[in-house]
Amino acid sequence: MELHTYKRSVEEIIKRITDLTFSKDKIVILIGGCARSGKTTLANELAAELNNKQISSQIINLDGWLISKDQRPLNSKVYERFDYTEIVNSLRLYLQGKGIKVYKYDIKSCSRIGEEELPSFTGKVVIIEGVIALDIPWLRERADITIFKDINDDIRKQRLKEYFKNRSMDETEKIKTIEERELEEVPYIKATKEYAQYILK
Repeated sequence: MELHTYKRSVEEIIKRITDLTFSKDKIVILIGGCARSGKTTLANELAAELNNKQISSQIINLDGWLISKDQRPLNSKVYERFDYTEIVNSLRLYLQGKGIKVYKYDIKSCSRIGEEELPSFTGKVVIIEGVIALDIPWLRERADITIFKDINDDIRKQRLKEYFKNRSMDETEKIKTIEERELEEVPYIKATKEYAQYILK
């Protein structure tokens, strides 16, 4: 697939969304990519551009379905750190126009610390972002636009180190966790790039 420049791709995506609003009641956008690659920033940028065109949107971060660390299998894989079944069940309801609950996840303790209600959404565009967004078949089948947010590995690793400063771990554990994620999570998530219609760097 041809790789577009970032700005050109964003403009093309916005145009595609605008065109789709004439034929679809609800438009679903998936944004996947490795941790700290800029998925949330991209989601916010798309939402702002849509708002400028008076197209309402809602961003959903899949971290709302992370499983508490003490509830995961030992040495869990990235797909075991999220509740895929709960994601599908919840988002099926949400896309039907119903309110759902999402979990509050505390990055320091790596655990769920409560729930919050996500009210029903009657607008046009639902932007779903998260490392596993492109790994869930049901979401891919439902999506109108799929995006992989790519980034230079050196920049991503530096951002990851900064992110881990807030974790309740000693320095040795932080380094070990990052190294393990580089070996296990990063290749797995990068492989989901094949499902993207757009790859944004």
